[in-house]
Amino acid sequence: MAGAQRIRTLFALFFALAGSRAIAAYGDQVGTFNGVIAYSNGSATYNSGSHNTVNGYTTGLKWQCVEYVRRYYFVAYGLQIGAGMNADGFYGNGWGLTKAANGGSTPPVPGAILCSNSNTNGHIAIVREVGPNYIKVIQQNWSENSDDNAHQFSMTVSNGTYRVNQAGSYSWQGWLMPPNSGGTASTIAWTDVPQDGRWYRSDERLVYHVDGDRPNTVRELIDGNNTATYDTSDGYIRLSYGPTGWHFYETAAQNAASGGNYAYTGRWNGGWDPDPPTATRSGGAEPNVWYQTSTSVSFSCADALSGIRYCHYKWDDGAYSEWARVDNGTVPLLPGKHHLYVEAEDNSFTGSNELGNRSTVDLGEFWLDTTAGSVNVSARLVSTGTATQVELTVTNPNPSPLNNVGVDLVQFGFAKSSELPWTINDLGGGATVKKTFSFSTGFGSNKSMLISANYHLGSVQRRIRTRVARL
Repeated sequence: MAGAQRIRTLFALFFALAGSRAIAAYGDQVGTFNGVIAYSNGSATYNSGSHNTVNGYTTGLKWQCVEYVRRYYFVAYGLQIGAGMNADGFYGNGWGLTKAANGGSTPPVPGAILCSNSNTNGHIAIVREVGPNYIKVIQQNWSENSDDNAHQFSMTVSNGTYRVNQAGSYSWQGWLMPPNSGGTASTIAWTDVPQDGRWYRSDERLVYHVDGDRPNTVRELIDGNNTATYDTSDGYIRLSYGPTGWHFYETAAQNAASGGNYAYTGRWNGGWDPDPPTATRSGGAEPNVWYQTSTSVSFSCADALSGIRYCHYKWDDGAYSEWARVDNGTVPLLPGKHHLYVEAEDNSFTGSNELGNRSTVDLGEFWLDTTAGSVNVSARLVSTGTATQVELTVTNPNPSPLNNVGVDLVQFGFAKSSELPWTINDLGGGATVKKTFSFSTGFGSNKSMLISANYHLGSVQRRIRTRVARL
């Protein structure tokens, strides 16, 4: 293909059709179809003056559009067509192949030759894929980059007719059907799939089978996007072939006898959720903090994909609560120190079994002491003489710590200690502290004396009295 009009057209199409892809150097591979490689001509105006040969057969001038079509038909079908002819003469000659006019009732099929006699020398390409409203072709000397591997042209399908729409200044005469366009068209069906409309934690397989004359081109699609293409009659799609989440899966099959149309399995809808749910403390009591009044802790369970089926709890190594079809709960604390475990299950399945992802989360150790509110204080005589010493003992009988404990007065007889106040800010659970107080007075003629002490726990004031005998 040559000429000023062709040059202008290609320059206009480079940006519209090839996007931002760079022009490949002359002789670089730009694509392949059924093992037949397409090469870049480097420029629409370049004439290499060199001819290509395959097994002694001259396929044409490197790397023009005609050369690829002739080489493809020689390799794929063993046919020698198009000798000495430009692209604009291909459809008119036909070379013994069946002609299908653009806009007629015969759709293009893979392997067909798309033909145009527009501009100076026309253009031809090999159809490699036919969709519901497009075709894709492999070609040489068009975009001169990887776009030539599967360049897409739009197609209008209406009332049983098929028209490949004009591309720039190129309109299409029609297509020459490949020699094996007869036979049995492809059909495809699911043969073994799990129940649809469910979430699965297991990597399920969706098995399909294709009937019809080989070769069959099979496309595997997820959410309508082609993820793989095979020449096969049996296969499967795994849920893991797509990302986690809810999707629809489908396969499509086509062969030359399908008239370029794909047969579809129909959509299988389902979700893949391999990850376990989570459980978190959502409010109330905090772990590792003593509480002296009855309180509760709240938790919530969540699963970002399939949601929560069950959520329940247990304390320490005890039994779980009955399953609750909720995603949250509030639990009263137990006296003492106890670990709270929450188990959650999501809405996924394993095959036909209702057994979803499960997770068990230790929300921490929670402490409750409702008996806290008392402190034990005792006094004893430790020495006498001209001076008297009294030992005061303060004990926390509770498992939880006590705050703001103090002794405000210690009295021996009528004598008051000057070593006060005695402040005990925090007294741990079960802890004991002692302090000795000295008095300058003794028993005198008394055989016994009264020791008294005033102490407080928070804002609550208390008093003890004990009578001691001379040592």
